[in-house]
Amino acid sequence: MPGFKIPVQSPKETGLDSCKASKPSDYDQNLVPLYNIESVRSYRWLFQTLLPYNSTFAPASFKSQSAGNHLIYLKKCDRPSVEFDEIPIHNGPRVMYRPGKMKMNTINLEFYEILGPSTYVDGPAIRTYEWLKKLMFDSSKGVYGKYKDYTFDASLHLLDGMGFIVHTYTLYGCMPLKVTPLELNYEQDAINTVTATIRYTDYKETKPG
Repeated sequence: MPGFKIPVQSPKETGLDSCKASKPSDYDQNLVPLYNIESVRSYRWLFQTLLPYNSTFAPASFKSQSAGNHLIYLKKCDRPSVEFDEIPIHNGPRVMYRPGKMKMNTINLEFYEILGPSTYVDGPAIRTYEWLKKLMFDSSKGVYGKYKDYTFDASLHLLDGMGFIVHTYTLYGCMPLKVTPLELNYEQDAINTVTATIRYTDYKETKPG
């Protein structure tokens, strides 16, 4: 990484004793990062294709007063991750553990609340509520929707400094669990946000090429 010279292997692993190395050339230069290697930056990313936030998706049951691609109002989002439950195995005074059921952790999408040209139009929140209360569960009728109608796929791309995709997370079967607006406070002047918690069934990671 820029500004760092971190050996990939220790001197002991390379057969070189650090006490005897008198100058950088004593080490194999192939074992340290090049000066032009760059780290991934947390502000270079693109979340897309989650249809409930896109104006191209508007079936009769999902009409919103706010149009446009609301994913451009994302402030931040989590990367998908997985964890395993632990199964304890008792063996005398000792306890060993084995992996149990695997689950996908939810992700949070935090949107900026936006204003329309003349009236208040919080597009991301409206879209999330409609996704919850019209497609997933129709509160007026008290019935759940069809699974295929309220689950959608999405993509999270990590970008390099030129805007090219270097890593992609593809999330399958996304659905909203809750909507959390930012609290209101007369003593603060922060920009309002609304957070949508998204559940997904699985994900995969890919790289170009």
